[in-house]
Amino acid sequence: MAETTVRGQERLHLDYIDGFRAIAALYVVCVHLLPRSWGENSPVGPLRLLAKVLSQGHFAVTAFIVVSGFCLMLPVIRGGMTLRGGTTVFFKRRFWRIAPPFYLAFVASALLLQLGKGLGAAVPAYYPTTQVTAAQVLGHLTLLQTLIPGGTLPNNGVLWSITVECLIYLWFPLLVLLWRRLGATRATVFYVAAGYAFFLALRQTPLAPVTPQYLGAFAIGALAASIAYAPVGRWLEWRGRLPWHLIAFGIFGAIAGLCILAGWEHVLPYLDWLDLPIALSAAALLIGASLPGKNRVRQALQWKPLVALGAFSFSLYMIHYPLADIICRYLIEPLHLGQYAFAAAILVFAIPLILIASYGFYHAFERPFHAVAKRIV
Repeated sequence: MAETTVRGQERLHLDYIDGFRAIAALYVVCVHLLPRSWGENSPVGPLRLLAKVLSQGHFAVTAFIVVSGFCLMLPVIRGGMTLRGGTTVFFKRRFWRIAPPFYLAFVASALLLQLGKGLGAAVPAYYPTTQVTAAQVLGHLTLLQTLIPGGTLPNNGVLWSITVECLIYLWFPLLVLLWRRLGATRATVFYVAAGYAFFLALRQTPLAPVTPQYLGAFAIGALAASIAYAPVGRWLEWRGRLPWHLIAFGIFGAIAGLCILAGWEHVLPYLDWLDLPIALSAAALLIGASLPGKNRVRQALQWKPLVALGAFSFSLYMIHYPLADIICRYLIEPLHLGQYAFAAAILVFAIPLILIASYGFYHAFERPFHAVAKRIV
């Protein structure tokens, strides 16, 4: 459960953060599973609209990074704009929360890759290899697999975003320092500008996979935390004045409509630039959900099944893809179902099975390291 102490040091249980994470994670799962129901063919009937809705999985990563900035800035606000324990303690805690389950997700993915090879079904054409290579081991051990040629596992490419997020964490202490020196708004603008400056400088180089524009999304999430919970500041008077939910849904609706109407193939060249409005939309939604009083968006995000799922959304994100590969290739595809029946099998069989496995992975391999991280002082 996401919780912190702000606004007069009362204990807040931010269930809506878990609900937000759950929705983003479920969307990513659907993005990676449901298109398998039509494969290389064109989707039929209502599945055509579903295909368009599921074409925007990239933006879920943007939303996750905004939430990360939001959550990491909350204890800084609580601590008088200082990192509790200092920079070294911050990095140690981040490492123990992320690296061990990440490594274990890599091991699980590698084992599933070998299991798939042993079962003998046709290897997908987009798999460059079914071997676990030294480059893959080195890449994931250093959390730099996207920067090492051949470093990505073919059955779990989604781990790239974990690498990006870890690289962003390296810049968080500097963000806190700039926050104190320049103020929240100026520091955020600086990070957005710097992120896109690095993006332009690196996009034709081997360092392009670090996607530096996400620095801005992270800082926007941090600014959202300041707007929502800081006891003082120039944004304080605007906290309850602006229609945050209207802003959030307006921006998101405009971007989603653009992607659906124009076609994903026409939007794709501008995807990195659209991360900025999507980050603003996610930040506005989080601010709106934080407001006291009757709040239907917060109530929806705090729906108990969503909150429960959000608690293990990190594990779900890390291992869903290799599980989906095994389930679809070896349990569903051999049935030679039509598109509608295949989609139904994914919804009623594959996704629940993945949720159960992810929940088990969370309790066995992620949650224990949360306790380790909390003990670091």
